[in-house]
Amino acid sequence: VVGAHYLPFIFLYGMWEYAVLAALLLGGGVALGMRMPHEFILGGWYTAAVLLLFACYAPGAATRREPQEAGGQPRGGPNR
Repeated sequence: VVGAHYLPFIFLYGMWEYAVLAALLLGGGVALGMRMPHEFILGGWYTAAVLLLFACYAPGAATRREPQEAGGQPRGGPNR
């Protein structure tokens, strides 16, 4: 459920990193549920670790993006 929560952010913010985060959370949850259905605490620790790693990476990814000018075009014009 937490992984599906990040799917709209891919389109709202235009950051492909949220797709990776959603895939890791969804895939990890499904894998843990299929392999170890009675070990729910492991899913919590896995989710916490993935979100912590993403929290360390995401601010740098957001600042590396090219800033937009007032007209909505990237710096350098549309043919850059």
